[in-house]
Amino acid sequence: MYGESTRLYGVKMESEDSDTVSTICLSRLDQMQQMFAGGVTDPQILVSNLKPPVSLIEPKHAEKKEWWSEYLDLDEGLEAPLPIRQGAEVMFWLHSNLEAQKQMPQMANQALAMGVAAALQQAPSALGQQMMQRMQPQQPMDEGNARQFLNKAGGNKNKARKMALKGR
Repeated sequence: MYGESTRLYGVKMESEDSDTVSTICLSRLDQMQQMFAGGVTDPQILVSNLKPPVSLIEPKHAEKKEWWSEYLDLDEGLEAPLPIRQGAEVMFWLHSNLEAQKQMPQMANQALAMGVAAALQQAPSALGQQMMQRMQPQQPMDEGNARQFLNKAGGNKNKARKMALKGR
């Protein structure tokens, strides 16, 4: 009854998930062993020729990484030819890197949100400081300042006055 209910509602139990991970990893290990038997000894080539290739968006990278790590400690892994053991290590690091890549956008969004929150916290004091600067008396216009504004305004006195009032 319990098993029927979990299947009926699509609930996956942990053992089903680990069975799926084991099935996928065993299939990939079998492919590497077949390629090795065919004369391929480079672990990078063993991994890069897997069908289908390992994908960034496939689930359970952490569990698959753990599977490859545990395989190396099993009798089969300990007795495996060196290229197969090295292929298992490549798979471990591949799943480790892909899991990290999947988490990067999420971490970037969190960092952005933290940066926005920090900016919002500082906004009131920045606005207050800007208001205080506007309230401070402007330095009096002397002949040097007036010439500077007139030169910037291209000789146009009205434009120079407006620039001086804005404090540019």
